Amino acid sequence: MTAMTDNSDGLIPDLSTIAARSGVSIDLFADAIKPDPLLVQAGALLGRDPLEWVHAGGEDHTLLATTAKPAPSGFRVIGEVVRGESVTVDGRPSPYTKGWASF
Repeated sequence: MTAMTDNSDGLIPDLSTIAARSGVSIDLFADAIKPDPLLVQAGALLGRDPLEWVHAGGEDHTLLATTAKPAPSGFRVIGEVVRGESVTVDGRPSPYTKGWASF
């Protein structure tokens, strides 16, 4: 099954929508979504956990998709679809699940 959405409300919230509507779980690979050094530095300067921005920050304007085939050109694999109905990171729930909510 293939599903696609934009990543405008946050990675975990947007993937949670795909997972719930598809009746599956999505397990993200922590190494594939780890914050880059500049984001880590910004978090240290602001006293914030950069994982919050990665997991729940919105307005990233990227596309998220699931596919049973190899990732298309321009996409990278950040996780896998598994049984269940949730989104996890290396099999564990994210502490950051609230993303952008317009209403």
